[in-house]
Amino acid sequence: AFEKWLNCPHVHAFEKGECDRNQFADGMLDYFDLKIGRQEFLDGFVSWPQEVFPGSEEVVADIRPDIRVGCLNNTSELHWNNQKSSAILNQMFDLRFLSYQMGQLKPDQAIYVEVAERLDCAPESILFFDDNLANVESAKEVGLNAHLTSGAHEARAILEKSNLLK
Repeated sequence: AFEKWLNCPHVHAFEKGECDRNQFADGMLDYFDLKIGRQEFLDGFVSWPQEVFPGSEEVVADIRPDIRVGCLNNTSELHWNNQKSSAILNQMFDLRFLSYQMGQLKPDQAIYVEVAERLDCAPESILFFDDNLANVESAKEVGLNAHLTSGAHEARAILEKSNLLK
């Protein structure tokens, strides 16, 4: 189901800001052959995920103050504006690159190029963490210093090795 989700054209359109929540819900109900109503789907959809990775707030807080820190999220306006995790991410990161605002998604290479352009830096100077291998591989192809991580402890180890912690 996760693979089907990642390849779903309705998810892509919604997270790129190309359709509204009702169009998204209707497409998802059809695509996954769900036997529930539109609003029931949307209520369930907005309820997850609610939390950031455990320990991530502490890791970000421990990054040296001279380092610019940001997040790159595949997300929809509905999720971003209605989740507890979004409020936490807004506090954690001054730089936020959100797919629905950018009109692009990870793992499309164009999103990484645009982030580098917005930051006015070379792609290789960007240290990028993601829990999805396709995103990491695509980011590497563009030149980002990308790492597959499955939790804050792995990110912390890379940051320590890179001498980027206080």
